Amino acid sequence: MSHSNWRFPEPGTGPAGILDQLTGPGPEQAELVLQFGAAVLSAGAAGIWYASRSSGPVWLLAVTIFLAFDIGGGVITNATSTAKRWFHRQDRSAWSHMAFQMAHLLHIAVVSFLYGDARWTLLLILSGALIAGSGIVLLTPLYLKRPAAFGLYGAMVVLLPRLAEVPAGLEWFIPLFYLKLILGHLLPEEPYRPGSNLPGPGRESATQVNVSEERCEERKNRESGGTHEF
Repeated sequence: MSHSNWRFPEPGTGPAGILDQLTGPGPEQAELVLQFGAAVLSAGAAGIWYASRSSGPVWLLAVTIFLAFDIGGGVITNATSTAKRWFHRQDRSAWSHMAFQMAHLLHIAVVSFLYGDARWTLLLILSGALIAGSGIVLLTPLYLKRPAAFGLYGAMVVLLPRLAEVPAGLEWFIPLFYLKLILGHLLPEEPYRPGSNLPGPGRESATQVNVSEERCEERKNRESGGTHEF
């Protein structure tokens, strides 16, 4: 039967606690494999691509690899059920989500200023798109968040590279950066766990799925507000 589980273990302490804060406590082994696998593959591919497209110093190659590791891995991390139940738990407000987004302005600053001449236009346009897009998604009613976020992401991927040029070798930055933050982090989803199966063709309909009374009440509490309030 299909079910989801919003309960999570207490975050750990020390290095394990840091990982819990980044990925959500209690991740499944398969989720960790996907997250770190994507991070390593992204870092390797971005490093090779940058080296083939730019003659920058080795330290810039290292910066590129680190950015790709964080963003590529973050795309998968923010899509996992473990991250959804952690970042969209009941005590998280819209301000909490916006703070997460704002912390990533550092990534834009790195791309804008470390790769040659300062690119103020790039900084302003990409930062403005992140803040405005995040605000729109957070203020959108729950039932419209997904289509609104997808529409915004599509516009960003098409328009932003034409409005502000990224450094050579970082062509991947815009699509993956906003994929992680707009579609990945901001969209709430049911945190399905191992052993749960969504109904499909020839199987029970969604109305026939057995959901416990406690889970129903929890869902009502989460969705009663409709939108986040700042």
